[in-house]
Amino acid sequence: MDRRRILWIEFAVVLTLFWLPVTVSGLSAYFFPSITTASIGWESEVGRLVSNIAVIVPLLFIIYASADDPKSFGLKLFGVAKTILLAIATLVVLRFSYALVYVSLHAVTPDSVAISRQIARHNVGRPIPGPAIWVFRLLIFLLSAFEEELIWRGYTLTRLNELLGNRWAALIVSSALFAIYHIYEGLTFLPIVFVHGIIFGLVRTWSGSLAPGTLAHTIYNCLSMAARTS
Repeated sequence: MDRRRILWIEFAVVLTLFWLPVTVSGLSAYFFPSITTASIGWESEVGRLVSNIAVIVPLLFIIYASADDPKSFGLKLFGVAKTILLAIATLVVLRFSYALVYVSLHAVTPDSVAISRQIARHNVGRPIPGPAIWVFRLLIFLLSAFEEELIWRGYTLTRLNELLGNRWAALIVSSALFAIYHIYEGLTFLPIVFVHGIIFGLVRTWSGSLAPGTLAHTIYNCLSMAARTS
């Protein structure tokens, strides 16, 4: 079996394991909230942490078990100062693009189900006593951001670059999958998430590292959660 066919099989397996369950769950929560909202049990903080690890560890194993250099998947350092500066610049672009896309679509306020699903995914659960809760939540935000960057800008974008033979096609397809992955946020937000996927993909391509995107993604999620719960 040639390498291309092996990679397509590997890619299909990864999507089945890490994209399909979340997407189906998100579609169910969006279209049938009365059925699925009470049945999803990973919304506690500890459960969210476990779900992050349950994705990161197997995907890292797949990457390191492959014949490719892990650095080609963005698993390398970019320099502390450059990472921070690029993350800040990415944040500015993300916020600007959010406002631009949101206004251009004349979007209405997302329905309460979409908002509650977004908040539940990143925050609520049984509280951890004492100030340790803030450290724990920051860890969750960091792992959640790294999980998504690893899936979409690390593995998916890298594999599609080779399989499609066109970096722009790979960027568009990976961003589309990334947007659908966030269907639980509501249909209104899909174009916004798609544009954010393009931005994160460009940062990953330019820097060659997942570090700047992960840092920007972490801070962006923290700020978004603070705004939605204030």
